[in-house]
Amino acid sequence: MKHSINILVCTHQDGFIYHSEILRPIIVGAANLGEEADKLQLNLESSISKISIGGGALNNGDSTQVFRDDTGDNISHLNPYFCELTAMYWAWKNLDSAYYGLFHYRRVLDLSGRRKNNIAPWRKKKHDVNTIKISPHNIPKQFHLDTTTITNLLKKSPIIVANPLLCIKGFDFSLGMSQYDIYARDHNKKDLDIVIEILRTKFPHMTNYMEATLFTPGTRLSWCNMFVMSKELFFEYCEFLFGILLEAQKHIDTKGYNTYQKRAFGFIAERLFNVFLRYIVFEKNIDPISRDHFELKEPKPLFGSQISGKNPPIKRTYFAGIRIKKTQLKGVL
Repeated sequence: MKHSINILVCTHQDGFIYHSEILRPIIVGAANLGEEADKLQLNLESSISKISIGGGALNNGDSTQVFRDDTGDNISHLNPYFCELTAMYWAWKNLDSAYYGLFHYRRVLDLSGRRKNNIAPWRKKKHDVNTIKISPHNIPKQFHLDTTTITNLLKKSPIIVANPLLCIKGFDFSLGMSQYDIYARDHNKKDLDIVIEILRTKFPHMTNYMEATLFTPGTRLSWCNMFVMSKELFFEYCEFLFGILLEAQKHIDTKGYNTYQKRAFGFIAERLFNVFLRYIVFEKNIDPISRDHFELKEPKPLFGSQISGKNPPIKRTYFAGIRIKKTQLKGVL
């Protein structure tokens, strides 16, 4: 069944997930999970079938289906390096939609425009992404992630993105730095250098936008590869993004990188996304709609246990909302 709007919600573990008829969970890195991917898919589909939105359970047709990034034309096996981009690639090659979006199981755009004034004033860093504890079934309603709201916004602009920040977990001393300097501080600079040269060669018309994005001190970026955009823009962006990254993969050696730094292609994509945004603003006269980005925290249970993380997973047991035990589990989720 074709939906006019498909916002993929990337996940790799059981438990916390939000869903609606346009918020479509997708298991990323499924090719690397083996039989566990089948079990995870069944568990997630069972969970979301019980989620109530607007007073009724979602049991209409394929609305409870959980996608996987290892079907059809895919790069699922590259997930440890490409992160959520494996879901984006899968959608590009396998999903027919008028509008495409990408969220994360713990990240969401607030389309309500109402939560901004409720940000806790005691946040440690003024540039931090907003955080909130909320039950999964409340997420679509609280953040107005519904067809009507999104359709009305998309009538004003064909693309919705996260409000720009200097750093996703920003530091005051980053203010005088360029995004190239920030990347060099936090990651392996040589990887970005390789990507820059590929961009200059394959997409020379993007060079000025790349230089403005990466080398202008104090430039803010829309982070986390999160968006909703029209099919036309999405396909153009994917041609640009994967045209660069799949070529860069041939030249970037991640041997010796830790698990975090191996996600280099996902980190670089955040920068390339903003190069693309600058391009559509100045070349296509498109003004993106920006909304606050929230990081979601799973509410603590009053009684029972909660498992989080995966390397290794941690089990926390609660009584009357107070954690009474914390256990490191064996294996990897």
